[in-house]
Amino acid sequence: MSLINLDIFYGVTDRLSLNLTLPCSIGSSEIKLQGAPHANYSSASGIADVTLQAEYWLSNPATPSRVAGSVGFGFKAPTGNDQVQAMVYDPTQGRDVPVVIDEAAQLGNGGWELILRAQGTAQIDGPFLAYASGYYGLSLQEHNDVLNGVPDTYSGRLGAAYVLPRLDGLVFSFGGRINGVTVKDIIGGGDLYWRRPGYVIYAEPGLTWTLGQNMASLSVPIRVYANKLDSVLDVSLDRQIGASFAPYLLLASYARRF
Repeated sequence: MSLINLDIFYGVTDRLSLNLTLPCSIGSSEIKLQGAPHANYSSASGIADVTLQAEYWLSNPATPSRVAGSVGFGFKAPTGNDQVQAMVYDPTQGRDVPVVIDEAAQLGNGGWELILRAQGTAQIDGPFLAYASGYYGLSLQEHNDVLNGVPDTYSGRLGAAYVLPRLDGLVFSFGGRINGVTVKDIIGGGDLYWRRPGYVIYAEPGLTWTLGQNMASLSVPIRVYANKLDSVLDVSLDRQIGASFAPYLLLASYARRF
């Protein structure tokens, strides 16, 4: 699956900015069920869930400082289709029937979310820096129109970076990343609806290059640990549902300041 984001930033002041993210998702899957005469193919592509966020720097970013950080607040809107269907072989009917594809391949989760963010850097010594960031998506509704739960989600990063002295503007970083889906929501409820909770931890090497008004980055998080958790619904039905986690991610970005 691929996700392409177009981000538009607007600086309200030196410390306050707005960020509109327009994502496009492209993905497909192929599953061969036992007893089926052919593999089941499904795909989905189009606009995913749009987000609008505000970010506020706790200190003036124009003033050099050993410690810098910001906090963010925003919303995710259910603009992505959460009801994409595919033809799937039904052994009870002996033919292909239209079925809503798995939530992992949908363009959106069909729910509103409140987004909370924080990030910061601290100079350790000379060209060495430490960085950390965190994200939490608070679900504002119990379920979507296909009665799947709209769960809370979270992500976090922690690591160190080194400014390469002979290559102006180039920074090498290495740290850890965690992405997860919660078993229970903080405020949204709906814990008894279908969800696939769990978390995955990645080791993340990366490079960031800044030249004038341009900035580009590339990182390749590599999976080191994954844990699928039982949902409240799974526990109530005394069942276990499997899940797959990506062995690695490829994250690339380019930004230009106007």
